[in-house]
Amino acid sequence: MQQHYQAFLEEPTAANYRRVRGAILALPDFQPSMLSLHVAASLCGQRHHAEASAQLEEMSPDWALSPRYHQLAAQLAEALGDEEDAEVEQFAACCCLRGLLATGDGSRMFPYLLTYTSDAQDILGFRGLRPVRQALHEHRGRRYDVVACGDGGNYWFDVTDLMQGLPVLQGLETAKSQL
Repeated sequence: MQQHYQAFLEEPTAANYRRVRGAILALPDFQPSMLSLHVAASLCGQRHHAEASAQLEEMSPDWALSPRYHQLAAQLAEALGDEEDAEVEQFAACCCLRGLLATGDGSRMFPYLLTYTSDAQDILGFRGLRPVRQALHEHRGRRYDVVACGDGGNYWFDVTDLMQGLPVLQGLETAKSQL
């Protein structure tokens, strides 16, 4: 996986993103919990830097493609005075976001391909969009999180892999917490 990840950082294309994503999803214990990310952020915010660092280390490599993870790691490095590591993590966060954006355009035909539930929020935030409504749709065996935003647009996110094992919700509105 490390070789694919390095290639991705050198060239954050959709193909390289998908290659690393496949390796991450194939990890035997892959279960990225948003709770872990929230705990790390909380520890960092409370200046419990050693505990935050340990939490982030525990989350690796599952979160290798998460812009939010790398942004948090950059903030932690800055707080610890490690400017070089902060720069590396900020670069990784940008590459992850570029890779995500390269997977689609948010339309029904070309949805963004998510690895983590936080990816949708990261994309919308980067684009300056404010979500107002969210629904889960199934189409041809795939599941999509469709987010209506304040600009009047609907943005499609492929969440099929994230929802493995969850029952199909037949056209019901679903809360973000279920994703």
